[in-house]
Amino acid sequence: MSAIKTYDRHAEDTVMVAGSVDAVFAVVDDPLKISTHMGRRTCLMAGSTMSTEVDELGGHAVGSHIRMTGRVIGIPVGLDQAITVRESPYTKQWATQGAPKLVVIGPYAIAVELEPRGQATSMRVALEYDLPANNRWIGHLFGRAYANWCIRQIVHDVGANFA
Repeated sequence: MSAIKTYDRHAEDTVMVAGSVDAVFAVVDDPLKISTHMGRRTCLMAGSTMSTEVDELGGHAVGSHIRMTGRVIGIPVGLDQAITVRESPYTKQWATQGAPKLVVIGPYAIAVELEPRGQATSMRVALEYDLPANNRWIGHLFGRAYANWCIRQIVHDVGANFA
């Protein structure tokens, strides 16, 4: 059995979503819905995008893989992440596998925790990450801003389904 990976850095946010815990989990459980922000051109992606591809399990089971690829300022980037925890409809977690090819952050794990609150759902999104192995200075300069942006984008992507 492998040791649990620990990370040096952390970002998180908790928001209320105007949907039932089952409906919110259905969105969280769909990697193509929760990662739509990676397909939009933004300043924090240097105007670039990444494409998302899921395996035959569709990101809906522990061990399922989600791959993302693209180019940022001409640099090829990509990662392979796997679902590590899936307890419907309350918790889902995933983490990068191997050495991701990223610019601003390095290996990471994301956890989404849901708690019913009447007709709404409290959603906590946490991102644990390390600085990139290469060009750590970029991570020192922009890692925190990028991690917080990722959290806000996940919150936005989920919330957009309930607007």
